[in-house]
Amino acid sequence: MARIKLPGLSIARLASWRPQLKTAVPAVLIAIGLAFIVAVVWIWSWPLSTADRFAAIGDAATICGLVLAAFAAIVALAAYLVATQSPDLEAEIEFLSAGDRNKPVFLVGQADERMGTRLVVIPTEHDPALIRIRNRSSFAAHTPAIRIDLVGLGGLKAQPGWTIGWVQRDPFNQQWAQWEGGADYAIHGHWLRALPELSFEGVAVYPGVDVPIIVITLVADAMAPKWQTIPIDVKDDATYPAYVEERRARNAREPGRCEIGGCADEARFVIVVRVPGHAVQTLHVCAKHRHFQGRGARLRARGSWIPMGDAEVQEVGEVT
Repeated sequence: MARIKLPGLSIARLASWRPQLKTAVPAVLIAIGLAFIVAVVWIWSWPLSTADRFAAIGDAATICGLVLAAFAAIVALAAYLVATQSPDLEAEIEFLSAGDRNKPVFLVGQADERMGTRLVVIPTEHDPALIRIRNRSSFAAHTPAIRIDLVGLGGLKAQPGWTIGWVQRDPFNQQWAQWEGGADYAIHGHWLRALPELSFEGVAVYPGVDVPIIVITLVADAMAPKWQTIPIDVKDDATYPAYVEERRARNAREPGRCEIGGCADEARFVIVVRVPGHAVQTLHVCAKHRHFQGRGARLRARGSWIPMGDAEVQEVGEVT
């Protein structure tokens, strides 16, 4: 469903006016009623015949009725705009051992002599894909579902919470995994929902594929299907160690220093930061950032910078 936009007025702002509308609607109805009563009293004082007075009162009633109908139409239109807005969902996939959010890096072994496939190596004993759905809008997403298509690789095993299948019965064909929230499931505005873990143990890259791809499809009530294409960076034993060292250095934080972007002062306080659309963060900050509200600042989260323009900040103690 296409979104309806009003110049200079966002639907989210319109939705935030609901408490005021609860007071405004009765007030407007009372005002129209009082205006009609005042008009009747005024018209009755005119030096006219009784028939002419009733005719004028009828005209006043018509005008009040038109005003009331126009007001009702405006309220109904506002309610329709708020009720029919679609959510804005975005998927995140992350492996803790390698890669960053939506930038997976796979270590693959030597090609199989018979099949030519290269098995994905799980660097740690348990490193499944952490999959989350983020709602970037102010409107709840009902009955969400996600489908993950593997292009150029396959071998997912049956696992709880996911339906696993193949496009065709071909060992080198496209495989998919699907999760459905159901009719009673919702992702509220600016919320993040974690899905069941999806293990890639046993997955192999197909012969001749240099860049396998994960294609994610998101759907929900009142939202058109949304696609995300995530390429996978494939590395072997020769290139993987250098990547691991580079990733470690990139995400390293100098101990005892402020974690606000651009600041290297000594960290003295611990604060909790909630940025709409992101997970709650606990940060070590310096004295000058102890009471800041996030305006113009950024915090570092798993290799990327998050703007903190609308952050909620609360101090919880001192660094020990």
